[in-house]
Formats: sequence, C-alpha cells, structure tokens
Amino acid sequence: CEALLLWTRKIPHTRPEKIAVVHHKEYSLPDWDPSHRFVMSKFDDIMNEIEKDQGLKSAVRFVTPDSPASPELLERVHTPEYVRSFCEGTLDNASMRKIGLPWSPGLVRRTLLEVAGTVAATRIAARE
Repeated sequence: CEALLLWTRKIPHTRPEKIAVVHHKEYSLPDWDPSHRFVMSKFDDIMNEIEKDQGLKSAVRFVTPDSPASPELLERVHTPEYVRSFCEGTLDNASMRKIGLPWSPGLVRRTLLEVAGTVAATRIAARE
C-alpha cells in the first residue's frame, strides 16, 4: 500500500479550477415508479440542487458523456451473452432479480450512459 502511495505521488497532476461533475439528463428515467426502492430521481435532484446554489454552480464544470458505452466495453467485464441479453431484455428472472431494477429500453440506455460517465469520471480523475 505504501509503495502505491509513493508511486501515485509521482504522477503529474494539476489542481483543477473547477470540480468536474459528470451527468447526463437520461440518468433519471421519467417514467420510473417513485415508490421503487431505487430512487431514480436522485440524479436530477442533485443537478437541481447544484443549479440553485450559485456558489456551488460556479465551482463545478459539467461533463456529459458523448454517447453510451459500447457493448464491447461491457464485454470486458461481462460475457457477450450477458451483455446481449441485458440489452435485448432477455435476461432470465434470477439475473434480473440480482439487478433489482425492472428492465426497459430506457434502463438499458441509462445504464450504458452511466458506464460511459464512469469511464469519463475515471479519465478526469487520472488527469487531475
């Protein structure tokens, strides 16, 4: 662990003038059941709070993923069959229970956008 800390200190970085906030308007699904245990509106709620607070808003820069993550990217951590089944809505019931969210084309798109946003945030963190 100490060796890793020493190594990371050698990585050149700059202090950003503004904090990056990665967000896409499609992270929140508009037709989501508000009684579901996963609060989908939290993504829009956070953005609304930032927008209302001028001090906070002036301290951040917004980054939006250009496009959803590709199936090839997902296949780095999942089998091609799993990725295809998720994208097509043909996952078995046990797999969908593990996900814990009801399948829809919108869920697929938001999930792929969220993965793209995570990749973008990781790249930003590595640079800054």
